[in-house]
Amino acid sequence: MSNDEEYVPDMEIPEDMWKDQSEQQFGMGWKAEQEVNMISHDWDVIGEVGEGQQKFISQTPREAFEGEIRKIFYFNRNLNLVDKEKEVLWGSISKIHWIQFKVPILYVVGYMVYMDGITLQSVNKYINEVDDHTSFDILKYARYWENIVTKTG
Repeated sequence: MSNDEEYVPDMEIPEDMWKDQSEQQFGMGWKAEQEVNMISHDWDVIGEVGEGQQKFISQTPREAFEGEIRKIFYFNRNLNLVDKEKEVLWGSISKIHWIQFKVPILYVVGYMVYMDGITLQSVNKYINEVDDHTSFDILKYARYWENIVTKTG
């Protein structure tokens, strides 16, 4: 075959062949999960990007924490956060030391428990919102809020 001739494969390969294999291997929910993962990152796109390419800059720990708080504000309907509570939570982010070691959902739930009064009943009210965390963790963040409020106000 010369360089001028166009190569024609022996069999035609369907364009969606890899998609079908992915769905078979990872299940039908795989594509939706991947789309959610792409949406859930708050990356900044910089520079000129070609089709199908993205350039990312990395986030600081504070930006990552703020992104998680934003997701809690907009997607966690069980907490019933009102605008005033969101303002307090958002405004207090700047006071957090060692933010890379803080857990955003516990930060929010700890505030809710603090506002309800730090009792076992208020902890149990929100325990379902924090998968993989204990009531002790919620109490720790509620006390954290108590310290923030008493120091500033």
